[in-house]
Amino acid sequence: MTRALPRLRSFVLACVCGASTVTYGQTQSAQPSAAPPLPVIRFCTSPAIFPQVNVRDAEIAMELWTSQMQPILGFQAMLELHVIDDMQTIETELAAGHIDVLALTVMNYLDMITRLPLRPEVVPQRGGEILSRQLLLVHREAGIDDVTQLAGRRVLVSTLDRGQTAHKWLDVLLLRQGYGPTSAEKVTLELRNRPGHAVPPVLFGQADASIVDEVTYELLCEMNPQLRRDLRIIAASPSLMTRVMCSRIDMDPALRGIMFDTAMRMHTEPTGAQILALLQTERPEPFREEFLDNVRALLEEHEQLHRAWVARTSRP
Repeated sequence: MTRALPRLRSFVLACVCGASTVTYGQTQSAQPSAAPPLPVIRFCTSPAIFPQVNVRDAEIAMELWTSQMQPILGFQAMLELHVIDDMQTIETELAAGHIDVLALTVMNYLDMITRLPLRPEVVPQRGGEILSRQLLLVHREAGIDDVTQLAGRRVLVSTLDRGQTAHKWLDVLLLRQGYGPTSAEKVTLELRNRPGHAVPPVLFGQADASIVDEVTYELLCEMNPQLRRDLRIIAASPSLMTRVMCSRIDMDPALRGIMFDTAMRMHTEPTGAQILALLQTERPEPFREEFLDNVRALLEEHEQLHRAWVARTSRP
């Protein structure tokens, strides 16, 4: 019986060798001729890492990975999915060795590695891109030409890291021009899980601005050309990484190989491509340290500008 983690929804997805059925939360009775039980890889994520994917879709993706990838790509393991909505709980369980593989936003990753060793493994490719710019959109007739005009206004945000990098980037845009961060300028950032709930309100005058990634914007414009005609981009961020999949530093090397060797080949099979599509990914790519360069530069600039703003505004 798998140990239940605190404050989570746990779905044990076990595929019995030679069968196509998947059982949830239990294992089948052992048969005299049954093969030895498959090793378990404990995969953890939080709702923040897939804000546009509901938990049931994540369950289906893990179910397909376990049941279908075994005969196709020789995935000889069971995936156990843990969805935890609290980063402190994730850190506690990771430190205790109860998590093997972890999907994180880039901001959570950079924060966590200051306390716990992690091995970054793969990053998702989407729209043919690993890194993507974030775009600040306004209506052409809104009279907003510069980010400083957003003071006191509503900005809808829909990005694959729930606005974590967008928030820092918008702060930097304001601080560069001598203004305060979004909180000081009373810019209201409202998160939207789906881009369709973040961009059209700007088109119809129900919100002042929107931030989405460039891949998402292009897809939305293909579906609705009016967006490109009536909205305009007043700022674009550097190309940023937003998500990363890591392994526990002392994870069993054999299990690590099973997990990530299979992950790197999933896009070559129709079922694997379907699983990746559920997770809004076209294909995983091996992590490279330089993918973090622009995010690190953004955080460094944010820290310097924010420190200067605090010093300036705290003077008597």
